[in-house]
Amino acid sequence: MSRERWIIHRIRYILREISKFKIIKSTNLGKNLFIGYNKALLNINEFCDYLGIRPTKARELLRGRNGFGVQIGNRWYANKRKLDAWIDKETN
Repeated sequence: MSRERWIIHRIRYILREISKFKIIKSTNLGKNLFIGYNKALLNINEFCDYLGIRPTKARELLRGRNGFGVQIGNRWYANKRKLDAWIDKETN
């Protein structure tokens, strides 16, 4: 299984798990994060927690031509609306 297919399967699994819970424990930040928050842009740490991936892969996905990566200065963010649309497209 390729790395991209594994990530897609992992995202699908995470989305099922997120639908069961409103609050998850963040391992990177050591505090509770609300998954249903209404932020337009997710930073690297929030993006990693949202998808359950490591920062290296998160940066690779954000810098790719997926349509959801946004660069502001030298920092990268994920447009949450476009990210959710990309996940839906890749998992269907």
